[in-house]
Amino acid sequence: MINFLSLEFLLGIIVGCLVVVAIYQLTKRNNNNSSLETKITAIQTLLGNMKTEEDQRTGSINTALTDIKTASQEISLRSQEIKNTLISGPGQKQGAWGQMVLEFILGKLGFTEGQEFQTQVSLITGMEVANASMYDGATATSEAVLMACRITRRDKIILSNGLHPHYNEVIKTNSRHLKLSIDSTSVYNKKALCELIDENTACIVVQNPDFFGRVQDFTELSETCHQYGALLIIAVTEIISLGALTNPGEMGADIVSGEGQSLGNPISFGGPHVGLLSTREKFLRQMPGRLAGETVDEDGKRGWVLTLSTREQHIRREKATSNICTNSGLCALAFSIHLSLLGEDGFTQLAKINHQKAIDLSKAIESLDEVELINETFFNEFTLKLPKPAISIVEEMANKGVLAGVPVKRLIPHDIDTENMLIVAATELTTNSDIEKFVTCLRETLS
Repeated sequence: MINFLSLEFLLGIIVGCLVVVAIYQLTKRNNNNSSLETKITAIQTLLGNMKTEEDQRTGSINTALTDIKTASQEISLRSQEIKNTLISGPGQKQGAWGQMVLEFILGKLGFTEGQEFQTQVSLITGMEVANASMYDGATATSEAVLMACRITRRDKIILSNGLHPHYNEVIKTNSRHLKLSIDSTSVYNKKALCELIDENTACIVVQNPDFFGRVQDFTELSETCHQYGALLIIAVTEIISLGALTNPGEMGADIVSGEGQSLGNPISFGGPHVGLLSTREKFLRQMPGRLAGETVDEDGKRGWVLTLSTREQHIRREKATSNICTNSGLCALAFSIHLSLLGEDGFTQLAKINHQKAIDLSKAIESLDEVELINETFFNEFTLKLPKPAISIVEEMANKGVLAGVPVKRLIPHDIDTENMLIVAATELTTNSDIEKFVTCLRETLS
């Protein structure tokens, strides 16, 4: 009995120990599981935070990409607007000059090249090449005549009656010792001028608008010139007129000379002036004066140099084709700046304003019965025929504070038919009150 009880006691102890061990192990396992769960929870929290941060970063990147895309689209739109404004499109303002401006900007950024004064003159006159300016319009016209003689190897020159007297005299002076035959005809009508051209004619020089303000289309005259192998030279004394009139290149001119003073340069008691000379590319090597060419230095930086100096100006002077040794550089710069700021649209608008002011002036003068407007066409100046000598009228009006215009007699003194002729002009600066005062003063002077 005792042994049986001892065995039960022993078994109880063993079972109790096992239970204790089991409880311990279970407790330990629970503690471990709790620690693992804590760690897992911490990792989950960390991963969650990392995901949140990644989402935030991804969102920022996506937002940035969206912003970049929007900005790119905006830049593209604005660039197109700038291009349309400068170059083409319904709202274009600068046209071909805008192209020059745009190319210059891009050139500064290293994308492309720019253009300059010579290109502007070529665009205005409708020619292919131009030089870097000359002393004045009269000098440019004289050099154009000599250039035509070299090209054609002929010596007969015809000067239209419509050519400015100063231009006429400069041509004669510079040709005095060159054994040229110069015909200063009294003809200005293009059909009559055509009849004067023959196989010996080197060139014919006309002006548009002419000295009296008349406007003509010389297309037919150019065709006749070319039939006989002669050259047509068109002089433009008022460069702004080309903003409204057909340019000489479209009329078939071979050489265009002109005066650019009215763009960017003051009158200043007769100067300074800037002579313009442009021609067709095939006559390039006979062009007098400076011709600037674009190049780069050893560092690749853009620069400008004298190029195609075919005139042997610096050496072998006996081979020189011209005595022109410089140009009106500062005046050309002012011209170029002024024209660039105007643009093609502004240039055209400026011409329209000039013409409209001249129309307003001519209509106001129609109220004067004794005054006759002799022009059938004009741009911004025209010629009046007065009942009294124009010189005396101008002097009387000057005493009253009004500068009436230019008496033709002063510039063509030997022609009695010009005694009563007065050339008047209106520009963009002419006001309605100026016109009213002019007409009132002229009426009082004639009465």
